Amino acid sequence: MDLSNKNEDYSMDNSKTIYIFCTILAGFLTLFPTGSATSFYILKLLGFIIYFFVLKKITKTKIVIAVLAIIFLLLNFLSYNDISNLGHVGLGDLGSALGRLVIFRIFLYMYYLLTVILFILYARKFLFKKQVLIPIIVIGITITLLVFIYKLIYSKLQTKEVKNNISNTISLKKELDERKLYNEDYLLFGVDNEGKNIHRIYFNSNANEKYPLYIYYGYKTLNTNKIINPNDEYLNWIIYYTDDKIYAALADYYKTGYPDSYVIYGSILGEQNNFYLYDNNNNVFEKINTNKENIYFDYLFYKSEDMYISMALIKKATSQYLYKQYEVLDSINSNTLDSYANKLTSKNHY
Repeated sequence: MDLSNKNEDYSMDNSKTIYIFCTILAGFLTLFPTGSATSFYILKLLGFIIYFFVLKKITKTKIVIAVLAIIFLLLNFLSYNDISNLGHVGLGDLGSALGRLVIFRIFLYMYYLLTVILFILYARKFLFKKQVLIPIIVIGITITLLVFIYKLIYSKLQTKEVKNNISNTISLKKELDERKLYNEDYLLFGVDNEGKNIHRIYFNSNANEKYPLYIYYGYKTLNTNKIINPNDEYLNWIIYYTDDKIYAALADYYKTGYPDSYVIYGSILGEQNNFYLYDNNNNVFEKINTNKENIYFDYLFYKSEDMYISMALIKKATSQYLYKQYEVLDSINSNTLDSYANKLTSKNHY
C-alpha cells in the first residue's frame, strides 16, 4: 500500500478546502453590506488582505480590478464623510445634498461591481461546480431569509398602530393653551394617510377631528438678541404634536419660492429621547431613540386656491445621511422656547 500518495492526495484536498473557504470568506467580507460605517470599511479592507496575502494567486487583471475597487471604495468613503459633515440640510440645499448622495451611491455600486468580478476570478475554478454552487446558493438564501425575518420582527417591535383614541384638534388647542403657545394668527395642518396626507384645519370648525400628527405654525418669540433675522421683531416656531407628545422647531416662513416654505434654525426640540414619530406612509407610530438613531425632515405639499406650501415632517432616518440635530428640554413652553431662541449664537439653519 502506497501511503505517500494517500497523504499527498489528502494534503491537496485539504489545501483546496482551505482555498475555497478563504475565497468565500474574502468574497463575503468585500461584498456583505454592514450597518455600521466603521465596520463596513474595515471588513472590506480585511477581504482584500485575504485575497492578496492569504490566497496570493495574483494576476495583472486581479490587481487592476482590485486597485479600481479600492479607489471607488476610497471615493465612497470621502463622499460619505462629506455628507456626514453637512450636519444641517435646508430645503434650499436639499438638491445639493441629494446630488452628493447620488454620487455616494454611484461609487458604492461601482465598488460592488468590481468586487463581484474579483470574487469570480478567484472562485471560477470551483464556484460553478454543483457541489460548491448549491451550498453557496442555499447559504445565501438562508442568510437573506434570516435578515428579512429579523427586520420584520424588529419593525413590528418598533411600531404601534394608530388607534381611535388619538388626540383630536381641540386637545391640541388645550395643550397649546397650557403651555402658553397658542396664537389667534396661526396655520394648522393635520397629517394622516388619506388623500395627499396633509389637510389644512382650524381649531373651531375641525375641533373634533383626529389626526396622528398636527403641525401648528403660530407661536412667536420676541427677537431680542437679533442674531437671527435682525430686522424682524419676532421669531416664529413650528410645533409638532403626535402620539400626545410635543416637539418644536424655530422656523421662518417665507414666500420666495414655489411652493412657499420656511427655514428651520437650530435643533428640533423635544421632552424625551425615546418616543414615537408618525410614519404617514405606513400609518403607524414608529419608535425612535435619539441617543442611537437619527431623525430627518420629509416634506409634504399642501395646495389650495390661496396657498401652496411645503411642510416638513419629522421622521426616523433609515440611514445616517441628511440627519437633523435633536435636543431635549425639561418642558416645551413659551418660556423655554423664548430662552432657546434668544440664546442661539449662529444663523446656521436646516
